[in-house]
Amino acid sequence: MDAIAFRLLAGCPASTNPDARIAAELGGRLGRSEVRVNKQIYARAQARGEIEPDRNLDLVASVLPGALMHYEAVSGLTADRALIERIIDNVVMHR
Repeated sequence: MDAIAFRLLAGCPASTNPDARIAAELGGRLGRSEVRVNKQIYARAQARGEIEPDRNLDLVASVLPGALMHYEAVSGLTADRALIERIIDNVVMHR
């Protein structure tokens, strides 16, 4: 997905009424596979002791994509590696 489409779609959920059909469609198109991969990565980190054992990995796995979509939609900037690392360190892993 290119950056323009990403920003455009990132703004859609906030502008729509809560509707399970819309949420299902957007969720399927906007990163269910990314959340699944993130969850696998975080599960390995949790097994190594890098993430607290009581952390809800479903919730944690949705934080990074959501934060990046919001950042890009609101700022109009593209998230860089430094921002991704700050989100992981400060939000996901609490360093």
